[in-house]
Amino acid sequence: MYMPQTYEQLSENFPMCRATFCTIVSEIRNEIEAGRYSKCNLIDEKPVRVSPLVFIDYMANRKLLKDKNARKYVDPYNPAELKENYPIAPGSEEVAELVIQRLGY
Repeated sequence: MYMPQTYEQLSENFPMCRATFCTIVSEIRNEIEAGRYSKCNLIDEKPVRVSPLVFIDYMANRKLLKDKNARKYVDPYNPAELKENYPIAPGSEEVAELVIQRLGY
C-alpha cells in the first residue's frame, strides 16, 4: 500500500492549485462515507494526506462518480490494478506524464 501523501507531494505528479486539491479531498471524503474507499486512505490531520492510488482512481472516475445515475457503471476500487497500471514514483516526470496522459488531462 502506498503511504498517503500531502498536497505538496501529490502536486509533484499532479499539477493543480491548493483550492482544487481541497475540493477533490472533500469529494473523496464523501466517497469514503459512501463506502467506495477505506477510511485509512485519507488522513484528516494537518496536513491532510491522501493515498495516491485513491487520488488517481477518483480523478479517473470523478465525472461518473458525481453523476448519481452513471456512478453504478464505475468499476469498484481495485488498488492492485491501479498499482499495475499507474506506477507512483515521487519526483518522476515520466510517471507524472504517463498518469496525466492516461487520465486524459
